[in-house]
This record gives sequence, structure tokens and C-alpha cells, in this order.
Amino acid sequence: MSTLNRQIPRDAAGDTGTGGGGGGGDAAAQAAAAAAAKSSGGNGGDAAAQAAAAAAAKPKPFYEGLYGADGKLDKTAFDRLPDHLKPHKDWIGKYDTIEALITGGANAHALGVKKALTPLLGTEPPEVVAERKAHLDQINGVPKDAKGYGIARPDDIPEIFWHQEGMDELAALGLKHSVSPAMMKDVLALQNKVTQESIARGKQMEADFYAKQDSDFATAIQRLGIDGDKAADLVQRAAGTLKIDLKNPILKNAEVRLAMVRVTQMISEDKLITGEVARGETLGDELKQARDIIQNPANPLHKAYLDASDPRNEQAKSEVTRLYEAAFSRKQRGGL
Repeated sequence: MSTLNRQIPRDAAGDTGTGGGGGGGDAAAQAAAAAAAKSSGGNGGDAAAQAAAAAAAKPKPFYEGLYGADGKLDKTAFDRLPDHLKPHKDWIGKYDTIEALITGGANAHALGVKKALTPLLGTEPPEVVAERKAHLDQINGVPKDAKGYGIARPDDIPEIFWHQEGMDELAALGLKHSVSPAMMKDVLALQNKVTQESIARGKQMEADFYAKQDSDFATAIQRLGIDGDKAADLVQRAAGTLKIDLKNPILKNAEVRLAMVRVTQMISEDKLITGEVARGETLGDELKQARDIIQNPANPLHKAYLDASDPRNEQAKSEVTRLYEAAFSRKQRGGL
């Protein structure tokens, strides 16, 4: 009996790790660490004891034993939450099981998606996506239909540079992605700015091209020993003889103008006209002019007439048609 009484206080103090007052397993670990230190001896023993004591005193991670085999959460583990999770302790503590906690997190994400507070993952059900879009449409003031964006060609954009079908597609995309009218306005302003810059570049390129044509023509007639004013007059008279409108851009081309000059060198001065061509003159005969365009490789419109991809193809065909019609009309009047 006296032996038993002597053992009870020792057990109650936690020396064996089974008592309550000594901290249970922690006390046993500390005792073991102390014993290890004694057995090591010297300074080395002190270091080992300190390391063992530190390991024993370090709290276990909060997720260790967070929930049991039944899925229930051990809420005492929340006291060990790291600093970045401590502000969420009360929210996490609302859930009793690990399944409920995960479900709550999923629901919070779905709500964030609906309210456009978090990106779509691509796995959300259609009703969640639809609610999110409705919320975004309301926030951004998205119009009910594409016409609500009011997209129209600005006055300073030439019609040839405006593609209404493309703008309609842009408006449809705006509706699809909940684009605000203000953002659409900014997009269109940028589009117009880029278009204006492209037009300006095109005009500059055209000006540079024609400036080079003028320079090339001036160099060519200088080699021929022809004065500039005289050359210009010859070009105009030859174009009149060939029934080419003096406003036709083709006459800005250096090669075409040089060809006009050569035409004047091929016929006598008295046959070069400034008005209507006299009937029976070779270059003034509409039928022969039409045939010349079709058959003569030296004719300025010959290549364009034969090449459907040439930008002057329609012009050349129209000119041939006009000449044939004029020739037929003259024949009907007895002029041929």
C-alpha cells in the first residue's frame, strides 16, 4: 500500500506521460529530451537538449488532425491558423464538416463569378454565366441591341473606307462581351484615328508617286530636247486625238505622257487636233481606235484591256465599247 501511494503522485505529475498535470505527451517529450541531454553530456548535451526541447515545443500545423475519419472538423485546430488565415477564422468556423467547408468555398466562388468579382473558370453552369452577364450588362450600361451603340460613319471618313457590315459585327461582339457604350465610343475613336492616318499615308504615297512621275517625264523630254510647256501641249493634243479625257489619271503616268509625245512625232502637225477629229483620220476613226486598243501593244490601254486584274481594265473596256458604239452610230448615219 505504501508503495502504491508513492507511485500515484509520480503518475499524476505526468512523469510517464499518462497523467494530466504534466501536459501528457508534451511532458513526456520534454522528459525524454532532458534525458537525452544528460546522456550526451557536456556542451553537446546542452545543444541536443535545446534542439529536442524546441522540437517538442513547436506546435503542430493546423491542418494536422483538422478533421477525423467521420469528416467532422476539429475546431480547436483553428487556433493554430497561420496569420494570413486568422481573419477568416469565424467564417471557417461556421462549418462543422470538411465537406461543408469545401461546399461553402465553392458557393463563395460561384457568387464571386455571378457578381463579376472573379474570373470564369469555364466550368460554371449556364445559369451562373447568364447571371454574371446580366450583372455586367447592368453595371456597364450595355444597350439592349447592337443598334444601341449608335455606330455610324463619321463625316470625316470617306464612304469607301467605311465597312458597315464590319461595324455591325463589332457591335454584336460588344453585346456579347458586355462592352459599355463609353468603351465602344473610345474603340471607334481609335478606329477612326487609324483610318485617318491610313488615308493620309495613302495621299502622301500618291503625291510622292506622281511627283516621281513628273520628275521622270521631265528627265525624258529633256533628253529628247523638248521644252516642258511644249511637251505638255503635245500631250494634250495627242490625248484629244485619241479621245482620252485630260482629267484621266492615266495622263499623270510618265510613260503614258511620253507615249503621247511619241504619237505626235508619228503624225504630221496638221493632223494633230485640238478639237474634234476630222472624219477619216487614222487616229480619229473610232473603229480604228478601238481596234488599236485591242491589237496594238504600244497603245496605253492595250495591256489594261487584256488584263482583267489591271486597275484600268474597266476603263479600257468602256473606251473600246464607246468607240465601237460611236463607229456604229456614224455608219448608221452614212458616215463610213
